[in-house]
Amino acid sequence: MFNPLVHKVKGRETLETLNSHWLRQIASNSLKTDDYPIGAVIYYEDEVIGEGHHSVLKNDDPTGHAVINALRDAAKNMGYSNFEKLDRTQLKLETTYEPCEMCKGAIINNNIQIVQFMMSKKFKNFWEEYKEGISYEMAKQNAGRENIQDSLFVIHPKYPFIP
Repeated sequence: MFNPLVHKVKGRETLETLNSHWLRQIASNSLKTDDYPIGAVIYYEDEVIGEGHHSVLKNDDPTGHAVINALRDAAKNMGYSNFEKLDRTQLKLETTYEPCEMCKGAIINNNIQIVQFMMSKKFKNFWEEYKEGISYEMAKQNAGRENIQDSLFVIHPKYPFIP
């Protein structure tokens, strides 16, 4: 879940008309391949650094969501190490549709603190995703092989900064 003290999540009334028009244009690219018409734009200090549209069917890629594609585009445009160095308080994501659980994870993992979307999901969707998350947490089992992963972390050059 988003931490409301860190993330500023706002609905469509805050998106400017120009931005919403541009987002719809980006989202419409998805329709060429029968993908869901969802678009996303990432800004840094009000400058576009990445954009993406839903491309799951086009690329046979289950991770081809608009938000993920916008993050990939931003990292590609700037170089990942430069993207990582950006002041997160100046990073903003705008999307045509409220992010899914995978995209929320990417938003949280990349510490994008300002998220705006044009269309909210129905509460039923939220509840289903929440139940699935609980089900996953209850079903996962410890494989008993943490020592192997720990040993891999130890040889990583940035250890102990890896969780």
